[in-house]
Formats: sequence, structure tokens, C-alpha cells
Amino acid sequence: SNAGTGALRTPGAITETYSPATTGDPATTVTYPDVAGSNVCMTCHLGRETGDVIKNDQDADGVRSFVNSHYLAAGATLFGESGYEYAGLSYAKPSYFAHDKIGSAAAAGTGTNGPCVGCHMTTPNSHKFTNVTKDTAGTITALTSTACITCHDGSHGTALTAGSADAATFLATEEHHYHAALDALEAALTSKGIYYYAAHPYFYTAPYVVGGTNTAFTNWAGVYGLAKWKDTMGAAFNYNLLHHDPGGYAHNRMYAKRLIFDAIDFIDNGVLDGTISVTGDA
Repeated sequence: SNAGTGALRTPGAITETYSPATTGDPATTVTYPDVAGSNVCMTCHLGRETGDVIKNDQDADGVRSFVNSHYLAAGATLFGESGYEYAGLSYAKPSYFAHDKIGSAAAAGTGTNGPCVGCHMTTPNSHKFTNVTKDTAGTITALTSTACITCHDGSHGTALTAGSADAATFLATEEHHYHAALDALEAALTSKGIYYYAAHPYFYTAPYVVGGTNTAFTNWAGVYGLAKWKDTMGAAFNYNLLHHDPGGYAHNRMYAKRLIFDAIDFIDNGVLDGTISVTGDA
């Protein structure tokens, strides 16, 4: 569970304490910047666990229940703090990444209330907290946020003009590729006998049978040995984390891609060798 500190309700930097996965384990603490009005949003969108909770787990045999990130951890992903990050690899944001600066003086013209408000509340549909419109099939048809076009004016890549067909096509394509990559990660987990289903605790030893008897997957050491049980659960954690953040491709695209790629890279053969084999359109 996530204890929190209460700091999210007042101005200033946000210190979030993620409770230990097991009693006696060290807690995981992350400090997020003060994002003004968006602090209200961050209260519920930092997740209940981060990947570092798994790293701090002192479990002795690698047989334990899944560490669940909970839902919609967009705030933690935006600031590059949510995922299970594999040792020896860089997850630093690229120099051009500025989504975490939206709603501040560092991103002029995007407001003063932080990235959540800057993106989701600068639209004609701000009461719905959405910055796009979708058709009945769920396909993005228009970008409605005015903050996005302040920076995405074409000078730094794709121009995203509010309401334009080009913006809708670009975002719909990004969304498709994001979910296709997650599908590839799910398939890689399945190939190792780790089956996902949208019911807690999310990972099972066989395909989930509605109304049947289902056994939670707990033997993380059984895939690649005790020394690698955390990396194995970490791959499942990254899938669950991003599957429950449908806008991850926009919140922090490069971080999300890195988490997915590295999870597939590890789970396919137990080695981080920088190569993956994927079947499909990811």
C-alpha cells in the first residue's frame, strides 16, 4: 500500500513514501517537484508502488505475491519514477523532453498550474479531464488541448494543431504503437507461463477462466532463478503499470518505450542483451 505523507495537499515539493512490499523491508521514498495546481492531481496519480519497491523487497526465495502499481500512475511516469528500471541501463529523460515542465515558466505559454492542469484543463471539455476527442470505436479524432500546440508547432518535429486531422492521426498512431508494444510484452510474459488477466492479482499460472479456479502466479524465481526473481517480476510490473496508464505514450513516451523494451529484452531469455524478437505490429 501507499502510505503517502500528506504533502500533496499543500504547496511545495511532493514527498511520497511508498510502503514496503513486505513488513520489515525498507520503504521507498520519491520526491516530486511542486507543480502548483497539479499537486491535486498528483495525489491520486503517483501509483501505490513503484519499481523500486520490488528492488527493496527482502523476500528470500522469490516466491511471493505480485507487487501492484495500482491504476493510472501518470504523474509518476511523467517524472520518470514509476517503472521497474533494470540495473546498468539509463532511464534519463532526453534533453528535449519537456512534458514535466508544462504549466511552469520553463514552458512559456502553457500556464502556471503544472503539467496535469496544463494539458487536461485547457480544453473546451475540461470538465471531462480529457485533451482529445474519440469516436465510438475509441479512435482519436481531434486534439483539444491548447497547451500542446504551444510547443508542438512544427519547430521541434510534428506540428499538433488543435482540432486538425494531422494531429489526430499522429496521436492515434502513437496510441496504436504503444498498445501494440504492450501486447508484445504480454505475449513475452505468457511464453514464460505468466498470464495476465484484468483482475487482482493480475498474473496467473494459466489462462484465466471466468468463474473457474485460478491460481495466482507467485514463483518469480522459477523462471530464471532466485538471483533474477526481481527482474522477472519487474517485467510483469512494467506491463501492469503501463497497461493501466492508457495515455503513457503521451505522458512520457521515451520512458514508457524504454520500460517496455527492457522488460521484453529481459523476459525473452533472462539476459539484457539489447535484442528482442517480437511477432506482430509493435
